[in-house]
Amino acid sequence: MAIITVTSIANSGAGSLREAIANAQSGDTIKFSSTLAGQTITLTSGQLEINKGLTIDGSGAAGVKISGNNTSRIFDVTASSSSFTLRNLTLINGRANGTGEAGAGGAIRTAGGGQLIVENSTFQNNASFGEGGGAIWAGYNSTNTILNSTFNGNDGTSGQGERGGGAIAVKSKSSLTVKNSQFTNNKGTNGGAINSLLSGLTVENSTFLNNDSTAGGPLGPHTKGYGGAIYTDGANASGPNATPGPQGGLITIRSSRFESNTGAGQGGGLFLFAYPPDKVIVENTIITKNKVVEDAKGDALGGGLRLGNAEFTIKNTTFTNNQALDQGGGLWVGEKSPGTIIDSTFSGNRAESADQKEGLGGAITLANGSNPVDIVNTLVSDNYAGFQGGGFWGGGSSTTVKDSVFVDNVANNGGNNWNIKNHTGTQFGDRGGNIQWPPKNPNDSTDVNVTANVRLVDPAPNDLRDVGSNIPVVGNPVPSIPDPGSTPPLPNTPSLIARADSATTRQNIPVRINLLENDSLPNDRPFTLNIANRPTRGRIQINNNGTLQNTSDDFVLYTPKNNITGRDSFTYQINTGNGTSATAVVRVAIAPQSPTQPPTAPSQPSSSPTPLRTLRYEAEQMSLNNYKVESLDNSQASAKRYISLRSTGETSGSANGVFRGTAGTYQVRVGYYDENDGQSSATVTVAGQRKNFKLDKDLLSDSAMHDAKAVVTTHSSVALKTGDRFEISARLDKGEFARFDYIQFVPVKQRPTGTGKSTTNARTMPKNADVLRGAEGNDFLDGGRGNDVLVGAETRSSTPGRNERDILIGGKGADRFQLGDKSHVFYNDGKANDAGLRDYALIKDFNPSQGDRIYLHGEADDYRIGAAPSTNSRGLGIYHTGDGQQELIAVIENQQSLNLRSHNLRFV
Repeated sequence: MAIITVTSIANSGAGSLREAIANAQSGDTIKFSSTLAGQTITLTSGQLEINKGLTIDGSGAAGVKISGNNTSRIFDVTASSSSFTLRNLTLINGRANGTGEAGAGGAIRTAGGGQLIVENSTFQNNASFGEGGGAIWAGYNSTNTILNSTFNGNDGTSGQGERGGGAIAVKSKSSLTVKNSQFTNNKGTNGGAINSLLSGLTVENSTFLNNDSTAGGPLGPHTKGYGGAIYTDGANASGPNATPGPQGGLITIRSSRFESNTGAGQGGGLFLFAYPPDKVIVENTIITKNKVVEDAKGDALGGGLRLGNAEFTIKNTTFTNNQALDQGGGLWVGEKSPGTIIDSTFSGNRAESADQKEGLGGAITLANGSNPVDIVNTLVSDNYAGFQGGGFWGGGSSTTVKDSVFVDNVANNGGNNWNIKNHTGTQFGDRGGNIQWPPKNPNDSTDVNVTANVRLVDPAPNDLRDVGSNIPVVGNPVPSIPDPGSTPPLPNTPSLIARADSATTRQNIPVRINLLENDSLPNDRPFTLNIANRPTRGRIQINNNGTLQNTSDDFVLYTPKNNITGRDSFTYQINTGNGTSATAVVRVAIAPQSPTQPPTAPSQPSSSPTPLRTLRYEAEQMSLNNYKVESLDNSQASAKRYISLRSTGETSGSANGVFRGTAGTYQVRVGYYDENDGQSSATVTVAGQRKNFKLDKDLLSDSAMHDAKAVVTTHSSVALKTGDRFEISARLDKGEFARFDYIQFVPVKQRPTGTGKSTTNARTMPKNADVLRGAEGNDFLDGGRGNDVLVGAETRSSTPGRNERDILIGGKGADRFQLGDKSHVFYNDGKANDAGLRDYALIKDFNPSQGDRIYLHGEADDYRIGAAPSTNSRGLGIYHTGDGQQELIAVIENQQSLNLRSHNLRFV
């Protein structure tokens, strides 16, 4: 067993790797001179052929790379029944050309019957143009072991085949073991990272981040696009002609993390399909933020995991914030699949179509017929479905639950106000010890609780202490994404230290937690902070403290759920740019309200109640999910910044906040940009009350300019208390990027205050009217239902309405449109050369029969009514003539007759 040393980075010739392989005997080891550390061997005459058992070890030359030069595969192992071992090397830019297996395996292709061992190595930017395996193709009846290795940016999509694994593809009757490894940014047609056909698969202590199989989605109608990270098609080939047979295989996913992977059709994170008597085991694993989109057939099943056709066990596994556009936000189970789910958590998963009206099984969809599923000691909380089954869809009497908690799951019911099937669409068998909150809708006979005997209580912390509470320990943290051609982190890189924290608060009172104050943080490289496991009794949001570029002063705001006391906990993670991370647990104690400080107002009214005041929260200062902060000259955003989905790579996002005002009843208004190149959809949720609206006014600009500024009243009246949560969520459409400026809370009983210039008062206002006020610049005011007072101009200005073009919609009810006050004519710029076309109010739905009124400054003789200018909407114009010139004040759309002496026009 000789050792041969490579001394040259040349493609061939003396001291080259090519020469070393040619001279080696079976069983030899090839190493590299230390003088080659950090250098790259670039192949210029084709792949390196291995026809014998060899070990190639780069440990003597740290960071040495071998490049296929984007023209050829790197290693082709042609010897069957031999062993090839690769250690401590980086393989980059390999390219396997050709069709079928001839173009498989961009970095390594092995023949049938062989053994492949890869240790401490990196595969980056390799591609297969044939059958698949952007980095590695393992032949029939092979044994493959991957240890402590990294796969980044490999591509198996070009061949458009069913075996198109982005990083690794394994042919049938084989085995693949992956341990302590990282897969990031790989792309395939089935299995963004791994594709395994009729072979045993074991994945342990590994991380899969940002892998993608959506390239296969449009290639239907056959099975393509499945498994954003991993795709399996069976675990055994013991039948005739290497088909599934009686000797079952095993697919095991253990102590691993799957995050932000995307698939099409089925399995955003994983697609694990097998054939009886195969078995599938998923344990001690985190499956988070994965997504499945529609394929050519229109399927979008299993945002986190799609499992089917074999007995399965899911144990001590967390599914959080996964999304399916059709069914099974966290998990979708199909075919003949009996199984057990034990000690696991499903939280924040969503099954929701693009229009937000469809979607079944926010957490889990069980489409496995009468096959039994036992759910034990599992938490299912805060999941969401666009139609029904916020927690579950499918299952039935063959599904049993025991010692499990189902809390705060929501079904949108297609946007209807039904309030049914929030937790489940079907009642399950009860083995005792289960808790549900809230209960089914007592006013709808079609609604059901999770079981007939479930305990209907809002769970206290003790109820949740042991439910789904084992946090999976993942051996390999979420990695940073290496730059192309980068060297893997060197061994013994100093670790971060994240230390446990604790905090105490009182019932319904948020608390600030400075997580990082007692941690050991890097001062020589950037790092990020994220939440690894969320609390169950409260909600948290990371606040950047106003310093976007400085993570070290970030903190977390923890808000207990309503009226909850007891204990709670969550886990945070710090990630650095070199692939290291650290986690710590934060424990929160929630004490009852002090008797001397009751959470609500005393029963006897105070002689001097705390006055309610208008509160505005800038969107860019809220906790953002998928959104980014933008600024644009002439946007006239209230704080010169706003949020947008543009250039985020995301189609939807949200912004969350906590109400800090005095308890009372408020109107909710949202400032946004209603552009004319799309119609985004939005949902505003305040204290649990959800309102939807479309950005469909198509104003004068196709970007975040002042001409597209708008204001909408989403909630005419909502009761709020300090600590209530609010959220703006939206989905972009075409070129409209769902941009938001602020959310504002206005006391319902508030009257316009102005500076003494406004005549709006209790005597003249419509009964129970809401007041909508614009600011300087163009505004869009929509009163919605009920009586409204609409004041588009900034009344505190010395020239209210000058250079403004405001759009006013009263909606249903008796509305008042304010075009002047005792001191000023609004929208009067005093310029004779433009006839007022630079500034006016466009009233789109003036309806005298509903009691609508227009208020103007001065007297009727100061105005005339005539046709609106031809450049404006069809209708009537109100012109001010009191200054010896004709000034357009307002356009009353779709009105053909209006009399200045009518009782519908008032003068002040």
